Amino acid sequence: MRLVDDDLANSLANGGRLDTLLSAAELATSRDVDPEGAVTRALCLAVDPDLLVTVNAMTAGYVVSDSPDGPGQLPGTPPTREPAKRRPPSG
Repeated sequence: MRLVDDDLANSLANGGRLDTLLSAAELATSRDVDPEGAVTRALCLAVDPDLLVTVNAMTAGYVVSDSPDGPGQLPGTPPTREPAKRRPPSG
């Protein structure tokens, strides 16, 4: 898989945008914050199916290149990335 930048990987990394949003949802639905489960029952997350396909493909490794006709990777960019570590559920 070839991506034009590493923005998605950065968003998925600890402290990244998507990680932060999912962490907020996880906290909001935790037993400490939502003991009656009202937020849990009311929460609905919409996820772009293409995001799921892309992230799944990234786990097999990818290269970063800003040109479809250019080199397979930018200098200094490893050809593969380690799959993101899945955090255990809290609570």
